[in-house]
Amino acid sequence: MTKTIFQGLSYLAHPLLLPLYLLLSLWYCSPVVLGPLSPHNFALLLLLVLIVTVLIPLISIGVLRLFRSIGSLHMASRQDRYAPFLLMTVVYSYAAWSFYTDTPYNDVVKAFFICLAINIALLTLITFFWKISVHASGMAGLVGVFLAVWFKYPAEPLMYPFMVLVITAGAVMTGRLYLHAHSPGEIAGGAALGFLTCFGGLMLLV
Repeated sequence: MTKTIFQGLSYLAHPLLLPLYLLLSLWYCSPVVLGPLSPHNFALLLLLVLIVTVLIPLISIGVLRLFRSIGSLHMASRQDRYAPFLLMTVVYSYAAWSFYTDTPYNDVVKAFFICLAINIALLTLITFFWKISVHASGMAGLVGVFLAVWFKYPAEPLMYPFMVLVITAGAVMTGRLYLHAHSPGEIAGGAALGFLTCFGGLMLLV
């Protein structure tokens, strides 16, 4: 039963889905953080993020698996991660550049995608030497973004969402350990990378 719960939590907290969760959380808890966005424009933003951070990577991973370039869709080994991570680095970097130069979104949105691209690039580099936890990096990255936004917008009601996020991040990382997907060092390394990249990036760029 415990294993099933942690497996479900790992699927729900898949790193590809985290940008969508972040935007939905901020829109629901504190829409002013995302700037003067109409519901229509926010829906367009979500659609764009869905395409860039979920659909394109999933299709790419499926194609790589079809041609046996990776051994498993779960990418349990470091070697299976090389091609998908390199591809995602290119896609996320292009998305960050496009958001920064060609979209009307505010500095928080632009900074988040820059941090996301930097994080995945660093994860890709580290993966050639070490199986760092992407789940931990993603969840700690969300914590870092929320904390930075809270510092930048202290009047916004972000304390309780932040507490829920911290507890959720802890549960996800505990689950990765319970499932023997990573060692404690790989979890700690991923969490440190995600938090420092996203918190530091938001604090510098916003």
